[in-house]
Amino acid sequence: MFGAFRRGQHVELAVVLLVSLGAVLASLFGWADQKLITALTVTGIGALGLALLGLRFELTDMIVDLRTAAAGARFQQESPYELPALLAGSSVVVLAGVDLARTFSNYGPHLTAFVEAGKELRVMLYDPDGLAVDYAVMRSRRPFPRERQRGLINDGAADFRQLMAIPQARAAVRFSPAPFPFGVVAADYRTDNGLICLKYYTYRLENYDRPWLRVTAADGRWYRQFADELDALWNDARPA
Repeated sequence: MFGAFRRGQHVELAVVLLVSLGAVLASLFGWADQKLITALTVTGIGALGLALLGLRFELTDMIVDLRTAAAGARFQQESPYELPALLAGSSVVVLAGVDLARTFSNYGPHLTAFVEAGKELRVMLYDPDGLAVDYAVMRSRRPFPRERQRGLINDGAADFRQLMAIPQARAAVRFSPAPFPFGVVAADYRTDNGLICLKYYTYRLENYDRPWLRVTAADGRWYRQFADELDALWNDARPA
């Protein structure tokens, strides 16, 4: 506590203590008349109120800092989202991955309901006819034939293209010539309430799809950077 006083912190509390002590001593020993004692008491109460107000502001700032730190990007072992809940609560969703081979089979009804509701879905896969697919095969720790990877990508694209047949669908599927280094699930990522979840693609390691990183508006310019990069990848991709 005394160290805080030496650093110039909580000086207002020291003032309150001195004024209150002066009022008590003056009252006990009759050093001052009642008016002065009353004035000292009122001054002490006022100073205490100011001190408590200052502490309240400090506490509020600490809470904001803690909430910001908690909301910021951090590595995670497991997926930081539930896709059905994300689809239900979002207007724009972007899915990007090498082939997303299991995504449609696992969440087909949810994706269909999302598109039927007039919401926007963008799906981006590695280009099966470009260098991206070669990189996907090369970075795999286990032997993985190129033709098998191409087949998975084309099958995934065919699955998602079914959504484009829905009347007035706002769905699109594209092939990226760039082998983006992470899978992406982004929702309303151009708003302060959105998020971007990145699944890191490792190079020749067992933990092929770890770790996850969840980025939100609390991450400031990094959130905007990943959003800009996602848009750049989408703009460079070709229709599947």
